[in-house]
Amino acid sequence: MITAGWLDYAWSVVTCPPDHLRACEAAGGSMGNLERGDDSEPRWPGYLGRHYEQGRVLCLAHVARSADEDREAKRPVLRRTNREIAHACRAWRAAGRTPSTDRDFLEAIRRAYQAQLPETDRWKRHFRSLVEDHLGLDRTHVAWANFAKCRVPVDCERDVRPVMLACRPLYPVEDLVSAIRPRVVLSCVLDAADGGALVASWGSGHTRPLVFTWHGRTGKNLQGEPMREWAPRAGRQARESRPQSGTRPSL
Repeated sequence: MITAGWLDYAWSVVTCPPDHLRACEAAGGSMGNLERGDDSEPRWPGYLGRHYEQGRVLCLAHVARSADEDREAKRPVLRRTNREIAHACRAWRAAGRTPSTDRDFLEAIRRAYQAQLPETDRWKRHFRSLVEDHLGLDRTHVAWANFAKCRVPVDCERDVRPVMLACRPLYPVEDLVSAIRPRVVLSCVLDAADGGALVASWGSGHTRPLVFTWHGRTGKNLQGEPMREWAPRAGRQARESRPQSGTRPSL
């Protein structure tokens, strides 16, 4: 059920309509040339780990950044996996949905992200420690997504919040939560709280996850505590939590 829900969500992102692409570009997101039929920058739905149903942790960041040639030359894994993700999205959309193409897309995305995440600064800076050290899981147990489904230039200095807000009407994070039912949400977007501009409510459908947010650069939470103070507490809360069925979560 969870895998099917994620694939439905991912398909809605991969088949992003042209009017949203234009709104995204106006907000600062990347796009191909629609008039030429160029979709060199497909929208990325993220990743669902092959052991997600045992971990049920959703990791949420702001937006992906496009890699430049100098950066990719230093990180060949990023160059390869970025191309694999883009190719998987384009191939799935071109082929249409069947059980076979769904499986191919899911497997391609899993291979790419499992290789890519350890190479990314965002994973290494905070998410890795939270997932591995404090929850006792690994990257195969998590789902990974960005609030914005596009990418922005790697040297983008302006606020990326307009891009996230542009995605909010079509791709509210509540839809993703409802589809994959996480028990824990980890987000490096500090103000991704209930009732804010980005999230109306984390309680979606039959799901009410534990949510931990922090500043993506400093690691401080809303109370100003550094990660070394709040992360162990968050890990204990997550491990002690119970899903609504009353059985113990695999955290």
